[in-house]
Amino acid sequence: RPRNAFMIFRSEYCMDVKESQVEHDHRMISKILGEVWRNLEPERKEHYKQLAAEEKRVHTIKYPNYRFSPQQ
Repeated sequence: RPRNAFMIFRSEYCMDVKESQVEHDHRMISKILGEVWRNLEPERKEHYKQLAAEEKRVHTIKYPNYRFSPQQ
């Protein structure tokens, strides 16, 4: 399943956290990043939206019959 814009944004931040070798609770990281995402400049959000659209395009080509079906 391709990632959405926020998930790409979050994964980039998590790489920075791992490189800084600072331990963080993932729930706290998500909470902080949710706030950062809500206040992010539209131009920066658009960058992540474009990355997500490209990831979705590649995923659709690679898996043309894929349909998301969450387990109940």
